[in-house]
Amino acid sequence: MLKMDPLRNGNTCDEDSQCAEVEEQVDPRIQGELEKLNQSTDDINRWESELEDCRQRFRAVLVEATVKLDEQVKRIGRAVDDSKPYWEARKVERGRVPRTTTQKKKKELTEVSKQ
Repeated sequence: MLKMDPLRNGNTCDEDSQCAEVEEQVDPRIQGELEKLNQSTDDINRWESELEDCRQRFRAVLVEATVKLDEQVKRIGRAVDDSKPYWEARKVERGRVPRTTTQKKKKELTEVSKQ
């Protein structure tokens, strides 16, 4: 049975052993490109492994940080809750001071203009 030889631009080979022989003799340019492809595949696999390792380390650090944060919240959470009214009142008061000062200046200006 005749088979088409893909490496010989349409030439045929009449036996499987001849085709196998021809397939083993790869064009050096193609061989070079195949080597590059294999190297690139190895690089990609190595980088994927590194990425997975980094993701695992990140997850471990995230879990550790979450545990520490939860411990801190338990330790000082009550103090933060107790201090909230003070900080909210302070924020409101700071908002009043500039308005009071501005109102005082306006009052002084109107008194001066009346004279």
